[in-house]
Amino acid sequence: MTKKITVGRSVLETITVALYENPIILFREYVQNSLDAHNRAKNKGERAVKDFHVTIDVNEQDRKIVIKDNGYGIKSYTLFEERMLSIGSSHKQLDRTKYIGFRGIGRISGLPFCSKLIFRNKQANKNTIHVCVWEGDRYRDELNDQSAEGGLKAIIDDIVTVSKTKADAK
Repeated sequence: MTKKITVGRSVLETITVALYENPIILFREYVQNSLDAHNRAKNKGERAVKDFHVTIDVNEQDRKIVIKDNGYGIKSYTLFEERMLSIGSSHKQLDRTKYIGFRGIGRISGLPFCSKLIFRNKQANKNTIHVCVWEGDRYRDELNDQSAEGGLKAIIDDIVTVSKTKADAK
């Protein structure tokens, strides 16, 4: 018999707000994800990125924080979308000894603390940028709406968009 499993919308709140009460931890999560991606590429024998680095830019006036690395990027739109929409699932779980993070939830840790959580992915020598936007304001509205129906999938369908755009020529 096929079982219908429902995961409630409050699970998203539990794995973000409950685990990440102090927003300073978010910086660690995002830097660790960049380092893990770089180490994964090196472990797979890919050509090393010269001068790999992670930068954090804080713009108080615009209330915006950008964490950026110069790594390899995710190879395809399909894989990018899969990784951006997965929760609690990570390719890093296969070998925890080689990576810092492995639970598959750190990526969305910033959701309760921001208006929008935006992930951009661009591979070197490609002219397409993959973009995933998690709407933090809408997320909080949904959680506070006692009449809202549907489980985890419904809330994610409502607050997340994934798209492609052309990179600016520089």
